[in-house]
Amino acid sequence: MSSSTTTASATNDATEPKNEANNDDDEPLLLVDAGTNLLDPMYTGSYRGKSHHPADLHSEVLPRAWNNHIDKIVVLAGTIDESQEALELSKTDARLFSTVGVHPTRCTQEFGSTQEELKIAIARLKDIATEGMKDGTVVALGELGLDYARTQFCDIDSQKRGLSAQLSLATELSLPLYLHNRDTGDDLLDILKDYQKDVPQLR
Repeated sequence: MSSSTTTASATNDATEPKNEANNDDDEPLLLVDAGTNLLDPMYTGSYRGKSHHPADLHSEVLPRAWNNHIDKIVVLAGTIDESQEALELSKTDARLFSTVGVHPTRCTQEFGSTQEELKIAIARLKDIATEGMKDGTVVALGELGLDYARTQFCDIDSQKRGLSAQLSLATELSLPLYLHNRDTGDDLLDILKDYQKDVPQLR
């Protein structure tokens, strides 16, 4: 697991065809984009802090996707606020789904340095996930994992602390895991093995 990968650990409604007709030879192949960064400011027309054009996510980007056989899209989150924003965005269209979680490079920023800060952050993630699971909008926990190529943003120990906290949350939620792994050797695999007994998604 040494390359840069992002993958979901299990299938769910967002990755299943809407109906059997989609398998008919006369029907176009429908696709699922399982990892989009639709919360990027570029979709509001902002590039590197400067406005270049009006927001075009709903007027151009999504219609273009739907018109080119994209059937469903998973909106990724990397922070607690992004988890809420991804959920709210996904609720605007039944073909949009979202994840809830903290990216490894954001662990220090989101989880702080004390146990109390970590506890509060995990509670917020759980609330967002629980809300989104009620109607099936939230389909995965993540993007969580380890990233040793960008430790300038978050040190390894803090990444492992954040990952462990989110895996503990996974024991309470029946959600697939959306994993991030970059240049970590066997570390991510070893941690996942440690949680395999308690997290059904890892079995």
